[in-house]
Amino acid sequence: MISNSPSRAADRGQPMPSERMTAAEWQALLTQHDPTANKHHAKRTFYDGIWFDSIAESQRYAELKLMQRGGLITGLEVHPVYQLEDCKYIPDFRYTENGVTVVEDVKSPSTKTPVWRLKWKGAKRIYTEVDWRVYP
Repeated sequence: MISNSPSRAADRGQPMPSERMTAAEWQALLTQHDPTANKHHAKRTFYDGIWFDSIAESQRYAELKLMQRGGLITGLEVHPVYQLEDCKYIPDFRYTENGVTVVEDVKSPSTKTPVWRLKWKGAKRIYTEVDWRVYP
């Protein structure tokens, strides 16, 4: 019986034999650099209407939202801007805990870059009334 339906390979979404890559083409594809890839392998996450640079950052936001709902903290802000002498520093969170302003940055060891360290130290030097924290 002859059928007018597509072949089985095409039916499964697989390329037809004439459309398959050679081994060299596959290796070239694997070695292509993705310019949007994060060098720290963090996955950008969209949560509660906000873009976060990592899953850990979005999870910390969820924890802080619960703390705010429970009355442990107030005034939770995401990505506040601090003006330094010649640049801006944008930490992950700012909130008030027991009457003290807390600024928090979610960092893994690989994201504590020399540029981040300079900005962190500069912000701590200028904004001395703030409790600066690195999470975790």
